[in-house]
Amino acid sequence: MALRNAVIASVNLSVTKGTPKTPVPGGRLVRDRGFEGDAHAGPGPRQVSILELPSIRGMEERFGAPLGFGRFGENLVVDGGLAGSTIGDLLAVGDRAVLEVTAIGKECHSGCAIRQQTGDCIMPREGVFARVLIGGDVAPGDRVRTLRPTDDLTVVVLAGGRSTRFGADKRSADLDGRTLLDRALETAREASPNVLVSLAAGQPWTDHQAVRPVFDDLADAGPLAGIVAALGAATTSLVVFLPVDMPGVPSDLLKFLAARCDGPGLALRDATGPCPLPCCYRRSALPALQSALEEGLRSLHQAAARAGTTFLDVSEVADLGDSAGLLGNVNTPADLLRIRRPGATSPEP
Repeated sequence: MALRNAVIASVNLSVTKGTPKTPVPGGRLVRDRGFEGDAHAGPGPRQVSILELPSIRGMEERFGAPLGFGRFGENLVVDGGLAGSTIGDLLAVGDRAVLEVTAIGKECHSGCAIRQQTGDCIMPREGVFARVLIGGDVAPGDRVRTLRPTDDLTVVVLAGGRSTRFGADKRSADLDGRTLLDRALETAREASPNVLVSLAAGQPWTDHQAVRPVFDDLADAGPLAGIVAALGAATTSLVVFLPVDMPGVPSDLLKFLAARCDGPGLALRDATGPCPLPCCYRRSALPALQSALEEGLRSLHQAAARAGTTFLDVSEVADLGDSAGLLGNVNTPADLLRIRRPGATSPEP
């Protein structure tokens, strides 16, 4: 599926349940709740309701009069781009927010005012419902970009490091009853069914969780070699990279990076500077990254800059947790212990 674009035609809220929503100048989406101040905001799978503008116009033609926005209980009216939406689609809304489609249609309640007026309601057939992964302000005129992970996204677990400082293969290190590799693969699968594991040249691999391995072409070239090899092997337009030693990265962060990647690449930055991993790259970034690798460049920071990577401040994903928890690496046994037991400073005897 080609990535699709739409535009918000109206934002609609209601202060009490069971009443039509009213168009407003804009609204704030809140993670795992919906629109701030909306009567239907709260946890659950249907936090935001969306209709396409052509659907509403078609109902107006059948009714023979304008119906206006919000009458079907929809939070957002979008012009184009949602036809054929499926559960799991990601919607990048406005400058920051990301939604995940959770349902298509719903049962129309017995008191539906539109059904009583017109004898029909489009919400049960054409309503798109979503949960809020990352919140943000949205308003009419903002763009809505649709990404379908099953078609558009591959997640690559980078697991080719030598684990020198860890003193053993960190992929097999236990955390909460799972190895770091198992945790990373599970997180990857929560973001997309298309998962690869990147390994160093010659690194042994069994058919672990039926995941396809991709091997680096260059030895001792760091994560850049893994990224280049995986971009060459992937068949989707977007590829997200998750290091095996970053267990604090949730699948919602991977989804956010994919949904908001509107250029060659996207990653985060914190108070110390750019954090090149985790990251998302379009396959079109491969020539620039491969050229950097072939020229002997090993710094992922420098290669990312050459490829035109955008670095968003980590505050953009504060909904998901603090930067130390999200972006922390397991480099030593002490690092792993700190995750198991926050505040610990040395390995267990």
